Amino acid sequence: MDELEQWEAAARRTIGMICSGLEQIGLRWVELQGPGMIGLGLAVGWPDDRFNVISVGLGGSEDTVNISAGILRDVAQDRVRILDACNRLTRDNATFPCFLHDAEAGWDVLTSLRLPVGVFASNIAFLNLYLESQALVCENLRSDPDLASLGGAAYTWDEADVNRLLTRSLL
Repeated sequence: MDELEQWEAAARRTIGMICSGLEQIGLRWVELQGPGMIGLGLAVGWPDDRFNVISVGLGGSEDTVNISAGILRDVAQDRVRILDACNRLTRDNATFPCFLHDAEAGWDVLTSLRLPVGVFASNIAFLNLYLESQALVCENLRSDPDLASLGGAAYTWDEADVNRLLTRSLL
C-alpha cells in the first residue's frame, strides 16, 4: 500500500467514526470526495436548506476533523471591510470564528472548527449540538449589517455549494 492509499484509508476510518455518530443522532448526510484526493467529507443537511461540511484532509492530518459552514459566498473583494467584520463577529462569538476564504473562484466568509476526531467520536451530543448551532449561527450572521453590505449570497444545499464548501474546508 503506497502512502496516498494509507492516508485515504486513515481518512476513511475517521469519516467512519463520524458516520457512526451521525447515525446515533439520526442526522442525514451525503459522502463527498475532495478534488484531486486532498480529502474526504460529509455534507450534513437540515430540513430548511442549512448544511455543514465535515471534512478530513489527507497528508498527515487524517485524525483531525474540520466542521465548516458557509456564511456568504462571492462577497465583494474588500479585504479590510471583510476582515474588520470577521474580527468583530469572532470577538463577540469565538465559538464560531468567522474568516475570509479568498480564492480566484470567489471570496467567501466561513466559520470552521478543527479538532481531533476523538473529541466528536466520544461525545456525540457535542457533535450534534455543534453542528446544529453552527448552521443556525451562519443563518443569523448573514443579517449582520457589515457582512450584508458586502453582498454575496447564502450557501445553499446544492451540489455546487456543497462541493465549494468541501474544497474550502480542506484548503
